[in-house]
Amino acid sequence: MRMSMSRAFNARMFSTVTRLETTAGAYDDDNNWVPGAEVASTFQGVLRAMKQELIPTDGGVRFSDYKILYIQTDVVDLNITDKVSYQGVRYNLLEELDNESFEYRGFVLEKATSED
Repeated sequence: MRMSMSRAFNARMFSTVTRLETTAGAYDDDNNWVPGAEVASTFQGVLRAMKQELIPTDGGVRFSDYKILYIQTDVVDLNITDKVSYQGVRYNLLEELDNESFEYRGFVLEKATSED
């Protein structure tokens, strides 16, 4: 597995992905809650469609809404609460894959709905 991922992390396979991190909110001088701002930053990763057999299908089938994002461990520190954007489409991070020992991190992404 390590050998194939090292080949994936070359310039041709990289995609520019935008991290959308929401900063912590705070109360203003009038004691009204002001939500945190969304801060965007870009990084390089390998984005691919998720294999059909790995997609949870209880309650319906949404194959095109799932992707997997692979990043090198030293690139960016993504949190599960962050959102990412690729080619104008927003995605929620659903879970982190157990890949730490391979010097890369993997995340399952789901296309965000308008409420997200």
